[in-house]
Amino acid sequence: MAKRLLQPRSEVETRLDERITLGVDLQTRAIPTEKELREAREDVRRWIDFNEELLSTLAEDDALVADYRSASRGGSRILSTYSSLPEKIDHYRKGLAPRINALRSIHERLPLFAEPPGRDPDAVDVMARPMGHLHPVIADAAAPLFDGGHYSEAVFRAAKALNQMVRELTGLREDGEQLMGHAFSEKEQLLPLADLTTTTGADVQRGFRFMAQGAMIGLRNPEGHELDTVAGPDEAIEMLGLFSLIARRLDRRVR
Repeated sequence: MAKRLLQPRSEVETRLDERITLGVDLQTRAIPTEKELREAREDVRRWIDFNEELLSTLAEDDALVADYRSASRGGSRILSTYSSLPEKIDHYRKGLAPRINALRSIHERLPLFAEPPGRDPDAVDVMARPMGHLHPVIADAAAPLFDGGHYSEAVFRAAKALNQMVRELTGLREDGEQLMGHAFSEKEQLLPLADLTTTTGADVQRGFRFMAQGAMIGLRNPEGHELDTVAGPDEAIEMLGLFSLIARRLDRRVR
């Protein structure tokens, strides 16, 4: 007898597509230093843990989890602690391949699973995608951590991403509150967000300067010094939304 899905097949397919895409992003990300490699490995660990938790909610009897673990076996050889950074990066990328392929294999075999009882197979299920409405720079930085339930770290990474975005747009090397104060200054006009010759434009510029500085002081700094200061996913999304708003306004800046 065919195993049964616990959610509509179309919904399961969508979730698997998202996890495969994220896995490929992790596999192909740029890793210029040992520090970035350590961070990448942590993101992969969270990705793997979340995959297993997710799969356990999609089919009865943990059938998908068993398939995932079975197909993920193997991997690269154990590296010496004296291996070069390129060798470690190659090992990191090769180690991800079996797990990505395991998700692809499960996706291909979904037609073999029965639909959940009492559900119309042709019904359209709209899934909540909390990262979908965010600016891509913020979503890319936060999604792996948010998906793994690491909400404080997701907020911190989003703040770092906005910080880096402002640095790249201005060429400034300052950080945090000081960077935002300089970059959004009405006098310097490095990132004009409106017509600064008008009262309204000057108010917009000043408001976003305060907003950006406040985000760095009130949202980034606490997450950088203390663990788990974000109450949960709803609060995290609201915080990420503030970083996203600033990033989108930067895209619309006066050129």
